[in-house]
Amino acid sequence: MRKLTYFILTIFSLFTLTSCGVTDEEKKEAAVLTEKQVQKLIEPLTSNENLSKYLTKVTYEKETSYSDDINLYYNILGTLNDSFEDLSIVEKYNFLASVTEIIRNANEENLGKLSCAKDFNCDLYYVKFTTSKQNYKMIYKNSIGLQADNGEQTIYIGDYREYDSKGNLVNNNNSSSESSTSETNTSTSDGDDWVKMDASQKYNIVSSVLTSLKSKGYTISEDTDWFVDALNAFYGENVTNSTKVTEAITLAGFGGKVISKS
Repeated sequence: MRKLTYFILTIFSLFTLTSCGVTDEEKKEAAVLTEKQVQKLIEPLTSNENLSKYLTKVTYEKETSYSDDINLYYNILGTLNDSFEDLSIVEKYNFLASVTEIIRNANEENLGKLSCAKDFNCDLYYVKFTTSKQNYKMIYKNSIGLQADNGEQTIYIGDYREYDSKGNLVNNNNSSSESSTSETNTSTSDGDDWVKMDASQKYNIVSSVLTSLKSKGYTISEDTDWFVDALNAFYGENVTNSTKVTEAITLAGFGGKVISKS
């Protein structure tokens, strides 16, 4: 209980600092510094020989759905030549997965995340490449998020079709609402999703992430209920709702000093 109280007080302090202590000048400076980091990611992608066979152009954009003055999210965009269409789904998956791996390696010292100024939240949201016929997207996961999901990612082809690393179609419509803890939901769920979940869904998704972290060598000294309570306290404000559940769990764990690396 003491650790949970410490975490809640820490989050409350962050809310206060975020809403009251950030000046317009600091917002401008944070935006400039974050964008410069994103710009630096372009070079290792365009200079990679394996990618250059298909990738003809790389740029970026600010993610408009989740970004504001405090939450700074960006997308990596690119153009592919049409020979990319000849690849199998698995080969297309591997191509985009290699792109996200290059980005994580470029930010290796910060666990694959962009380095953010104090009181700000910044990261990449997705990588999206297009040919003249189709678009391909992969949600970006930093190193902790990727570990929590057992290294699994998915590729979106077009607007609706989602495939796993083996080229199998992911059918989210068949998932039970009572036990929806699939890899896709776990990796993409954020605070907006969390506040809509019932107690069983929250328990299952947290258990899944904690089990994965333990298998990666992390020591966790509190149970699932502790983390559910922590995330209930964490979410509910616009400034935190864009944070992915996997990231919120690790933030709660390290902030509450109940997750450590063995």
